[in-house]
Amino acid sequence: MQIQMRAIKDFSVNHTFMALSSLIVCRLIACILCTFIYEVNAMDIIKVFGTNLRYYRKKLGISQEKFGEMCGLHRTYISDVERFNRSISLDNIQKIADALGIETYKLFIENTQEN
Repeated sequence: MQIQMRAIKDFSVNHTFMALSSLIVCRLIACILCTFIYEVNAMDIIKVFGTNLRYYRKKLGISQEKFGEMCGLHRTYISDVERFNRSISLDNIQKIADALGIETYKLFIENTQEN
């Protein structure tokens, strides 16, 4: 009888341990997925911004160098933003929008390009 009770306790402990292990693994996977989704969304907004910056700059017929001078940023910075290689601060977003002569929100709207 004592052996059976010990077996039941061992089974219960093992079962609880397995359930907790599964829960930890599931939460870890969920955290990884959330991080990945956040990074994908962050990358999407960088692509939208860079694409729109290039569109509006070219619409004005301005080179990256000239545009950089207009907004007080280096031409390589403008190039990096347009190629999705750099995140951008709020101050620089406003400088860019002002230099383009557009409302800031237009740089964040996907598919604003007129064909």
